[in-house]
Amino acid sequence: MVQVYADRVQETTLPTGTGTLNLAGASAQFQSFISGIGTGNTVEYCLLGGNGTDWETGIGAVTSGSPNTLSRDTVYASSNSGSKISLTGTSTVFATAPAHRVQKRGLWSDLMSAPVPPTQAATGLNSWLNQPASSTVEDNEAGITVFQPAGAGTHNKALIQKTAPGTPYSISALVSIDSVLNTDFSVLDFGWSDGTNILVFEMQISATQQTFLVYQFTSFTEGGATQRYTTTLPGRMWWIKLLDDGTNLKLYQSTSGKKWTQMYSQARTSFLTSPSKIIFGADAYNQDTYATIHSWSQGTS
Repeated sequence: MVQVYADRVQETTLPTGTGTLNLAGASAQFQSFISGIGTGNTVEYCLLGGNGTDWETGIGAVTSGSPNTLSRDTVYASSNSGSKISLTGTSTVFATAPAHRVQKRGLWSDLMSAPVPPTQAATGLNSWLNQPASSTVEDNEAGITVFQPAGAGTHNKALIQKTAPGTPYSISALVSIDSVLNTDFSVLDFGWSDGTNILVFEMQISATQQTFLVYQFTSFTEGGATQRYTTTLPGRMWWIKLLDDGTNLKLYQSTSGKKWTQMYSQARTSFLTSPSKIIFGADAYNQDTYATIHSWSQGTS
């Protein structure tokens, strides 16, 4: 499954209520979602209600069938205070790049003309190790992806790790969750490990919300979990920064990768014996979960 952007994709849809859209065919001078996006892929959409008033933007998955469908996995914004609109009559849905995806300076890097490779692309995964060994990890045109299939243990995290640089340092990354949401939620983790314990940003995506947390775990399989911070953020893609100044571990979030907001800080060794590893991973809760590092940079602040 890949998030796809394409020109001139628009169809009508007849279902009522807040459920999955049954696609009724391409509008004149447009292509269908199956033709332009492809079955199994996700797309950002704008939905115009048949009542001539309501609207909704979000992301969903295209599925081929009788009829073809588009799910409404995550709503970015809507005329219904950010919730799904209830459809009546003949509605229209089209592929778009919502304001959620655009900044004053231009488009997010994932919308530029060429994919943004991770800065470690020259060495690929040679500097990363699987933890646990069951993780499926690959380089692809989008970056480095960690995959965990549904049912692979009891919330058994699929992680990769690499040796942290000397302090002070910061690691900034554009990360995403790429999953077809089903009955539960998908998880992306990015943080530190001392070989046993981990301190991470944990991004959880469900069919109804996106939760942004800081967690401490006493094992790679979620043992001894302690929640340190929580908030909600839109979308499936985020700029995240880890900073180790030699005294404290700090976690930041950004909408642009330029201006950062500190979300959390704690003493460097208050939980970890030594934050010697940078970790990145996915966790499957009843559905396949893919987590990708799209770009990666290292600094000192």
